[in-house]
Amino acid sequence: MNDAGNDILQETDYRKALGCFATGVTIVTTLNHDGAPVGLTVNSFNSVSLSPALILWSLKRSSGNLQNFLNCTSFCVNVLSEDQAELATQFAASNVEKFDGVKWRKSASGVPRLNECTAFFDCSLYNHYDGGDHEIFIGEVQEFGSRASRPPLMFINGEFSRLGS
Repeated sequence: MNDAGNDILQETDYRKALGCFATGVTIVTTLNHDGAPVGLTVNSFNSVSLSPALILWSLKRSSGNLQNFLNCTSFCVNVLSEDQAELATQFAASNVEKFDGVKWRKSASGVPRLNECTAFFDCSLYNHYDGGDHEIFIGEVQEFGSRASRPPLMFINGEFSRLGS
């Protein structure tokens, strides 16, 4: 068992400890420099501020999508519903056409907004920061919506879960 006093933090144990915290599951989308849709599964999403309305999420620096998000002016955070685990897996995979068979429309800012999600946050890029082996993105919410009738997909202890299960 590791604690804050240990000199060597074991990454595997650290990830297991972090996995004890349940998170929602999102797909963050934008457009690449050619205008093609880009997206990836993210569970590091959180609110930052109510006024102005700011949210954050982070992306591993080794991601092939890093430049797409560093260079974008807007992105959409799509909060997945409990029946969208397959979609989360599809957008987490490498070397696949992530938008194949996916129903989406353009958000107000022109980036992909996925259908049938629990909530969405269409954001302009407010700032981004060095976060160790991740880049932290801050978005200013320009438009949002939610559907309470669609419970969110959860992620805990390395697997998808539903509220109350």
